[in-house]
Amino acid sequence: MCYAPWTTTTKRIIATTSTTTQYDETSTWPLRFLLFKLMFMSGVVKILSDCPTWTNLTALEYHFATQCLPTPLSWYAHQLRIQYPILLRIGVAMTLI
Repeated sequence: MCYAPWTTTTKRIIATTSTTTQYDETSTWPLRFLLFKLMFMSGVVKILSDCPTWTNLTALEYHFATQCLPTPLSWYAHQLRIQYPILLRIGVAMTLI
């Protein structure tokens, strides 16, 4: 499955007052599969890399301090590692699921 259409084929049904669009399900499933595969494989790579930050579920402790464009709220999120470290570990676990 190397190709997934970014636009779907449409069938137009002309009603008396409005135009409705139905999407062909066969053209949306390759895109859904591609997105699932990307998300799944990114999680597999993180688990198989044997990086201690991913296996110990501590990756978010570094993310908020080292992200490219930190937001004003990222300082507060970075402080969660001190007060509520379990929230960050749950966040990493949810990322891997």
